[in-house]
Amino acid sequence: MKKLFLLLSISIAFCLETLAQGCSDAGVCTIHAIKNNTIPDANRKNRNTIVAGLSFGKGEDDINYFNPYLEYTRSFGNTSISGKLNYSAINGRLATTSGLGDLFISLNQLFDTKKAISKSFIVGLKLPLGASDLSDNGIKLPMPYQPSLGTIDLVAGLNFFYRNFGATAAIQQPLNSTNDNEFLPSDYPSHPFIYEYLPTNEFNRKGDALVRVSYDWNWKKNFSIRPSLLGIYHLDDDSYLNNSGARVDIYGSRGLTLNWNLFFSLGLGKASAIELALGSPFVIRPTRPDGLTRSFVSSLEYKINF
Repeated sequence: MKKLFLLLSISIAFCLETLAQGCSDAGVCTIHAIKNNTIPDANRKNRNTIVAGLSFGKGEDDINYFNPYLEYTRSFGNTSISGKLNYSAINGRLATTSGLGDLFISLNQLFDTKKAISKSFIVGLKLPLGASDLSDNGIKLPMPYQPSLGTIDLVAGLNFFYRNFGATAAIQQPLNSTNDNEFLPSDYPSHPFIYEYLPTNEFNRKGDALVRVSYDWNWKKNFSIRPSLLGIYHLDDDSYLNNSGARVDIYGSRGLTLNWNLFFSLGLGKASAIELALGSPFVIRPTRPDGLTRSFVSSLEYKINF
């Protein structure tokens, strides 16, 4: 069964269209308790975990994204608290930008640990460290060049664990859904390719619902492979203010993105590990104005427990 699951996930990965765009992760699926999707060890002696990593993504219009991040988790038995900080360096035809992205703070509570299916509850906040209002050479930049979505988001979800299988259901809901972006392509009528980007003036972003399933295949004592399928459904169409001050829906921004992920973890002794993660979409939303379009994402991280 576990070999079948692994082979199926790898087959999907290699059969997808490599030019597909999507991903659409607003951050919820990369925080500690949801990304790992495996049962934590409530009895381990090391209560502190630090993760340092770097991710790379390829976006629309051949934009490159480099995102170093740092995460700290403190465990108290069945309860853990995490904080994650990321930085973005973005390079594309229109501009080169960089800056702090978002701060994620989350709490994970494990329960039903004596039952066949154990569970955990996650609740957290995404706090923006930027206003999504960067400009370059007199151009107010669209969302793909902004290090942050610019919204405060509530994150909540449930994890389910059965042997080596994991499943997660979660939501990410903006609490102040309108950011400070000012991009309107009509402001730059003579620009050669500005209309390739969607207008996002006073961009209003809706929430997401997420479902992830995974299998943790322990190939050797210190090496594991975790294939995963990740579905993200954007709950409604986003909108922006046009030149006349009227709010306009961006049709097609509601919908499903389905991604595959593969996680490779290598233990470096009892207290540390390195992890390589790969991901790409094979079902996409028709329209993605929020700047979260990715054709491919990879990350490499180092984790230490103490």
